[in-house]
Amino acid sequence: MRNIFFVILFLSFSSYSQNYDYIKKLDTIYIKFKEGKNEKKFDVETRITANNFGEKIFQFYIKNSMINLNFEHAKYKNLEKKNSNIISEKKKINKKFLKEKKNLIISISSLKYYAYEQIACNIFSQLKVIYIIDYNEKTIYEVNSMNYCPSIE
Repeated sequence: MRNIFFVILFLSFSSYSQNYDYIKKLDTIYIKFKEGKNEKKFDVETRITANNFGEKIFQFYIKNSMINLNFEHAKYKNLEKKNSNIISEKKKINKKFLKEKKNLIISISSLKYYAYEQIACNIFSQLKVIYIIDYNEKTIYEVNSMNYCPSIE
């Protein structure tokens, strides 16, 4: 009886969490950020003359695998967007937004079973649009993945 309970519990939990293949295929990913023990946020200023410290670094630590993941919200996501004067997205959100995007929202802690290369190269590749959902500020930030992806020759 006890074994049956654990099997049912495992199947219900595994069907609820998003699997690696599903996450890998997404072109837009939203990452939960609640600024807990393993999640930190830093305001930074990278310009020579400081203006408002509007840029942020989001840092996640996956405790079991000792993986550190970093994301940066800058005014411009890349040089092409800077030349076109397209500013990185930052906007307030509500519960309706969270319900609409719930299949695209992942928790970094759900990635603890994967290797760093799988996470950095396949899930958070430079070809994807990545947002951080800051639940404390009720804001989303368009971010760049600052994680190194080792290439195989």
